[in-house]
Amino acid sequence: MKKYSNHDLLNGQSFEVEHNGKIYTCNVWLRNPEAINGKERVYFNTPKGGKLGWLDLRDNRYQLDNEEFFKSPESENEFIEKLLAAISPKQQETTGAEEITEINNTFKAHGAEGGAYGLRTQIADWKTGDVIYDEKQKYGHEFFTVLEVKNYYQPVYDDGETGGETEFVAICRPATEDEQKAKLAKIEAGKTQAAAQAEIRAIADEIRARGEKPENAEPLKGEKIPVSRYSPDNDYLLIAEDWIWRIVYNGRDGDLWAVNNLTDSIGCRVAKTPELMTRIKKQLEILEVKKNVA
Repeated sequence: MKKYSNHDLLNGQSFEVEHNGKIYTCNVWLRNPEAINGKERVYFNTPKGGKLGWLDLRDNRYQLDNEEFFKSPESENEFIEKLLAAISPKQQETTGAEEITEINNTFKAHGAEGGAYGLRTQIADWKTGDVIYDEKQKYGHEFFTVLEVKNYYQPVYDDGETGGETEFVAICRPATEDEQKAKLAKIEAGKTQAAAQAEIRAIADEIRARGEKPENAEPLKGEKIPVSRYSPDNDYLLIAEDWIWRIVYNGRDGDLWAVNNLTDSIGCRVAKTPELMTRIKKQLEILEVKKNVA
């Protein structure tokens, strides 16, 4: 797990530090310390925006790239102390696949994506109001509700590396009992619908395996029932007057067009029987799909 030092900072966060009557802008960059050249640094700029130096949060080492802004070691130390004082310590550190910071009855779930290592975090897909079921509790809670999702982008790595990471931070709270019940009901409904969709596919596979493949059968008319939710127009059942078809699109570049018995598709059919229609209608009811099939 990515373990940052004892500071409540977010990737891309900016804050200001006043020193000797001037305002210095500080930008946070957190990178996995277990990675090669891993850094946890706050970069600070001159009042005019020029690069001034950095402070490493793990051991408080710092480097000044433009020492003329600090006339003495005492002035340098004073600035660093002010910078450290501006960083609030984390109240609680918990374990998990992605970093969590507990704050009273809410908590922050951290995750990064992008960069040289192709990171991906599910937090990027969360929306305000979502109730999350985390069976393995990698964020510290089994059920929780998303209050807000923020992201911070660090465009350039240290040491001349190009690229960047986006740090996603979700402010969450434990879900209420009613939210947990509603989430569980939604999960169960999803499982039931997935089973119904799988049965539709099983019927389609049966038709393709044992059905006949007539030539020049179009134009076909009837009610379409998607076999796949992700490509409903490329793979579907067609309920015709006397037949039930399984039609699969086969007109892409690289497809073997010679096997098509329809214009750009492969169509197989079986007789439309009451038993088969009963199986199909049952799944449509579960899927809450309204089709005019008799």
